[in-house]
Amino acid sequence: MKRKIGTAMVVGAGISGIRSALDLAEVGYGVTLIDSSPYLGGILTQLDYQFPTDHCGMCKMLPTVERDASSQYCLRKGLFHENIDILLSTELISVEGSPGNFQVTLKSNPSWVDAELCIGCGDCVDKCPEEIPDSFNLGLGKRKAIYLPVPHNIPNTYLIDPDACTKCGDCVDVCPTHAVKLPDKAMDAVEREVEVGTIVLSAGTKYYDPSSGRDTYGYNEFPDVITSREFERLISGSGPNNGKLLKPSDGKPAKKIAWFQCIGSRDSQTDSEFCSSVCCMHAVKEARLVKEMSGGDVETAIFYMDMRTFGKSFQRYRDEAENKYGVRFERSRVHSVVKDFDGNGLTIVHVNHDGTRNVENFDIVVLSIGQRPADGIKELSEKLELPLNQWGFCQSEPFAPSLTRVEGIVLGGSYSGLKDISESVIHAGSASLTASRVLHSSGGSLAVEKEQSNEYKDVSKESPRILAVICHCGNSLKESLDKDALKRDLETDPYVEKAIFIDQTCTAEGWETLVETSKENNPNRILIGACLPHVYDRSLKRLGQEIKLDPTFIEVVDIRSSGFSTPFNAMKIGISKLKQAETTPVMTQPINQRALVIGGGISGMTAALAIADHGYDVDLIEQEREFGGNLKWLNETLDGFKTEDLLTERLAKLKDHPQVHLHNETTVLNSNGQVGAFQTIVKHQDDSVETLTHGVTILATGGQEAATAAYQYEKSDLIVTQKELDQKLANGSIDPSNLNSVVMIQCVDSREDPRNYCSRICCTSSLKNALHLKMQHPDVAVYVFYRDLMAYGFAETYYTKAREAGVIFIPFKTDAKPQVTVTDNGVTIAAFEPIIGRDLEIEANLLVVAPGIVPSASKEFFNLMGTECDQDGFFLEADSKWRPVDSIKEGIFACGLAHSPRDITESIASAEAAAQRALRLLNNKRLVAGKVVAEVRHAICSLCERCLDECPYGARQIIDEKVDVNSLMCQGCGSCAAVCPNSASIVKGYRDQQMMDEIESAMAGIL
Repeated sequence: MKRKIGTAMVVGAGISGIRSALDLAEVGYGVTLIDSSPYLGGILTQLDYQFPTDHCGMCKMLPTVERDASSQYCLRKGLFHENIDILLSTELISVEGSPGNFQVTLKSNPSWVDAELCIGCGDCVDKCPEEIPDSFNLGLGKRKAIYLPVPHNIPNTYLIDPDACTKCGDCVDVCPTHAVKLPDKAMDAVEREVEVGTIVLSAGTKYYDPSSGRDTYGYNEFPDVITSREFERLISGSGPNNGKLLKPSDGKPAKKIAWFQCIGSRDSQTDSEFCSSVCCMHAVKEARLVKEMSGGDVETAIFYMDMRTFGKSFQRYRDEAENKYGVRFERSRVHSVVKDFDGNGLTIVHVNHDGTRNVENFDIVVLSIGQRPADGIKELSEKLELPLNQWGFCQSEPFAPSLTRVEGIVLGGSYSGLKDISESVIHAGSASLTASRVLHSSGGSLAVEKEQSNEYKDVSKESPRILAVICHCGNSLKESLDKDALKRDLETDPYVEKAIFIDQTCTAEGWETLVETSKENNPNRILIGACLPHVYDRSLKRLGQEIKLDPTFIEVVDIRSSGFSTPFNAMKIGISKLKQAETTPVMTQPINQRALVIGGGISGMTAALAIADHGYDVDLIEQEREFGGNLKWLNETLDGFKTEDLLTERLAKLKDHPQVHLHNETTVLNSNGQVGAFQTIVKHQDDSVETLTHGVTILATGGQEAATAAYQYEKSDLIVTQKELDQKLANGSIDPSNLNSVVMIQCVDSREDPRNYCSRICCTSSLKNALHLKMQHPDVAVYVFYRDLMAYGFAETYYTKAREAGVIFIPFKTDAKPQVTVTDNGVTIAAFEPIIGRDLEIEANLLVVAPGIVPSASKEFFNLMGTECDQDGFFLEADSKWRPVDSIKEGIFACGLAHSPRDITESIASAEAAAQRALRLLNNKRLVAGKVVAEVRHAICSLCERCLDECPYGARQIIDEKVDVNSLMCQGCGSCAAVCPNSASIVKGYRDQQMMDEIESAMAGIL
C-alpha cells in the first residue's frame, strides 16, 4: 500500500468521518482520525437498522480495491487501515500554521485501563459494585462504573467512568493483567502535537432533549413516553430487553404505539425553525420494524404535519409502510398526553385538520426528536474562526458544500447542516475531495510505490508443520483448562509439530513471546487459539513479515466464545484449514489513468475539474453545443445566489485547464471494458468517430423537467411550469405587477405511480417564486396547493417567510386533487379546503404546475455503459446508504440529476464524491485485488453462464469462449461457487476438500 507525502486530520469518527478517512486513505494519504468519544461510529453504533433495507450495511463502505489493506469485518465492531491512525477520547485544542503545514494540538483523555494490557475478560465488571444508567442504551438499562463503551466493539477494551468511580479498588485487585488504574488527577489528559496538511471537520450531530425546555408530552414524567433514539435501543438485540418490545414502565408487551413528529424541529418555541430532514423516515422505519417484529399484531400510528419523503426511494418506502404493513398515518397535531384511567397506558388528544377532536389510548409514545449541532461545534468553530448560521451549524461557501473561509479546513457530514446517512456519506466524499485538493496543491505527491514482491518463504509445497499456540488469557482459562490434556490432544495430530501455552498473546509482552517462539521453532504454519480473532488482523501481518511467513498460513481461532465444548474442538477446525492452506497470489492490473465524464452540466463540470486538478486527463462529453446544463436557464437559488456567476466561473476553469479535453455536440455510441481499461466510442458533430480509453467513468447526464398534460397544461398560455415561470420572470415576459392571483399546484404526476418519487426541488422552487412574486408585488394573491411541503433542512425558514408574506398553503389528497377549468377570462381552480371544511374556487390569471424531474439518460444508455438504472430511470447505486455514488460495477460512478433529484449544491457534493471515488482508482499505476477472489476451472466449466447472472458485482464475462473473472471487481462473496452445478467456479483459499475438512471438524466438535 502506498502512502503519500502529506497527511490529513479528520475530526469526528462517526459515519461521515469514517467515510472521509477511508476516502483519503485509499487515495494514499496518511490520515489521523480523532473522536472525543472512546469508540468509533458515532450515533450509528446505536442504530441496528437503516432503511430502505431495514438492516445494517456499514461494512459496505470498506475498500473494494486493495481490500487487504483494511479490515474486512463488521464496521460497527471497529476499523483499521494501513494509512489511518485512530485516536479516541481525543479533542482538537488548537490549530496553527497554513494549508499543507498545520500544527494541531490534541488532548487525549485517559481511559484508566491500559489498552495494551486489557484482555477483555470482564472480571472487573463482575466485581464492580457501582451501577449507573447505561449511556449507550440512553439510560434504559444499567452499567457499571467500569464498562465497555460499545458492547460489540473490537477490541473490547474496558474503561472507567471517573464520575461514577468510587475508587474502591475492587477492579484493580481482580484484573489478571494489572491493566486497571484508578482515576488520578496526576494522570490527567495528555497533550500532543501533530502536523497535518488539511483538516476535515466531521463532528456529527446530536439530538434535541425533550426535557431541556418546556414540558413535551410528559417526557420524563411518563416512562412510556420515549424518544426515537431510545426506541431504537428498546428494540435492539443489544438493548435492555434483548430486542423484545416491552413497555419501559412495567415490562409488559406493547400493543399500540404512536409516533409524534417534529419534536424539537419546525418549532420557533424551541429555537428550531428548521426541518431535521431525518425524522419522518426514521419514524416510518421504526413503525415498519414493529410491524415485522410483531407479525402485524402491534398497532402503529404516525402523527405528522408534513411527511417529508424527499429522498430517493423514500416515497415508495412510506407507501409500503401504509399499504403493505398497515402503518397508520395521521395528519394531525397532538394536543396532550396523559395517563389513562387505569394508569397502565397513555391517552393522547389530537386534532385533525378539520378541527375534529380525537382521543386515543396507546402503550408507548415515541417522540421523533430533531437534530442539533454536535457538542463542541461552537467552541471549535470559534477557535478556527469559522462562521456559524443562526442555529449553530457551520456555514460553507456558496455552491461549495465542504469549503470554508479558512483555506485548508473543510466541512464533512452534518457539520454544516442536517443530513441523513446517504447525504452524510456523499458530503463526506465531497469533504475528502476538497481535502485532497489541498494536499495535492501543497506538494502532497506520491511517495515511491513498493513493488509487489514475494517477501515470504515459499512453504506451499512443504508438508505442514504447525505450531499450535494457546493463549490462556490470564486466569480466565487456567481454572477450567487441562493444559496437559490439550497439549497431548493437539500434538496427536501428525501435522502439529508442537503445542505451547503463552499468556495474553494480545498484549505487547505476550506478542513478543509469540514472535520469539515462532522464530525458534521455524514452523511453516501457525495456529493461535485465543479470543476475538479480529483483534489480530494487523498483528498477523507484522508477524508474517518478521518470520517471513505468508499470513495465509497463520490462523487465529476463538477458543473462548466459539460455542464448542472444549478449546480443542475449536483448534481442530483451524488445523483442518491450515493443513490444506495454499498461497493465493494477489492479482494486479494496470490502470489507464484517465477519466471519462459524460454530461456537461454543473455535476459533470465539477467532477471533471476535480479529477483534472489532481493531474489526470479528463474527457468531458456534452451532447449539446454549450456546456452548463440546467444552469443555462436557472436564474437564482432559494437563498438568493446567482447561478450565472457559478456557470461563468466553471466554464472559464474548464476552458483554461490543460488536463480537461472538451467534446461538445458529442454522443456516445458504445462502451465496453472493465475498471482500469474502458473503451468508449463517441461521435462528434462532424460525424467523425473516436475511441476514448479511460480507467474510470462518471455519469453526469443530468435531468430535466418532466412533460405533463395534467391540469389543462398546454391548453392556455396562462398555465406554465415552474421552469417556465423561472425563465419568464428572468426575461421579463411575466411582470408580477400585472398579476392579481397566482395558483401553484405541487406534485404534478409525482409521488404516485408510475412516477412515485419526490423530485425534491419542486417545493423549494415554488417557495422561491412565490416569495419573488410577493416581494415584487405584495398585493398579488398566491395560493400553493400541496400534498406535503418538502421544505427540508434550512428551507423551512423560507416556508415560514412565505406564510408571513401572505402566501396561502392549501393541502390536498390524491383522491381529491384540485380541478382546473380554462375560461376566456382566465383559469379557475376548484378544490376542497380541509382547514375550513369548504369547497372553494379561485379565479387566477396564472396557474403554475410543478411536474418534477426525470432523468435525461435512458435505460438503454445505462445498459450501454455497463451499469443499470432503477425503476424510475435514475442511476442504480451499489448501495443507497453506504456506496451512494458507486455502481455495482467497479469503476463507474454517477452524480447530479443522473443519480437522483437534487439541488445545485447537492449535485456539486455528489460530483465531488464521485470524483473522489474515482481518484482512489486513478491514483495507482496498478490496482491490487484482494486475496479472496473467485477463479474458474475451465476444464470442467460447461459455460452454462449461471455464474454470470449470479455475480452481484458484474465481475464475470465470456472472453474467447471462457468465463473470465475480473479479480479487481470480484469481492470473493462466493455466489458463483454456490450456483455452479459442477464446482468449476471456486473461491481461492476455500477449496472444496479444505472446506469439507473444516466442516467435518466442526461437526465433530458439536457432536
